Amino acid sequence: MVKSAPKVLTVDEFIRHYGECDRYELIDGELIEKIKIFNPRSPTAFRRKGA
Repeated sequence: MVKSAPKVLTVDEFIRHYGECDRYELIDGELIEKIKIFNPRSPTAFRRKGA
């Protein structure tokens, strides 16, 4: 399988496309998806949706 090189983004492009979203960050021009870490001590960790 051939993997293409990731597209390098400028800060302006990143802000234009992902400025309102905190799911991604820009590191060395590469778009990185943030990883959510489960914290069992969080007050909302075991809350059911809609509760």
